[in-house]
Amino acid sequence: ERARPVPRRTRSEAAGWDLTGTALVISGVQDNWKARQEWDLEWFRRNLGSTRQLLKWQGPVFTQKECLWENPIWESSLSEYLDYVQEVDAVDPDCAHANAETCPRLYLNGWPAFKQFPWLREYVVNPTFFDDASGEFLAQNDELRELFLAGLSQGYKPPPDEERQRLIDDEY
Repeated sequence: ERARPVPRRTRSEAAGWDLTGTALVISGVQDNWKARQEWDLEWFRRNLGSTRQLLKWQGPVFTQKECLWENPIWESSLSEYLDYVQEVDAVDPDCAHANAETCPRLYLNGWPAFKQFPWLREYVVNPTFFDDASGEFLAQNDELRELFLAGLSQGYKPPPDEERQRLIDDEY
């Protein structure tokens, strides 16, 4: 059987959707975000530039001299990292493999920005119908729930709903 196309809806068309039925691609979710209007590299430099972050060498390993176990980690201010990003873009915009040794690709190593700076959440607001539905799914499927609980989470107690939602929000 051929794959079926996934229906597409605008944010306003999907408002009030109860997550039932089929998968759905929703467009325009970011249209009203403050982040869309305000965030650029200079905004991050002005507002978060002095924060210290960890940078890691981005894979894949390109040269014979590199080893995944020996990839360095650097600490940098966000401003220094943004300077680096702009310089790499100017010097090697195509990120050519041949330049990997002299122009390494560094990335922010799992920076939990929304957890570190909860005030950033006001810039990114997800529709109310986005939620982690896994708890509902497990509650509706006895066999799956029992397998999950027995195999993966002996003694597991789910966090309160408010904490669970905060943990979901911190992922964005």
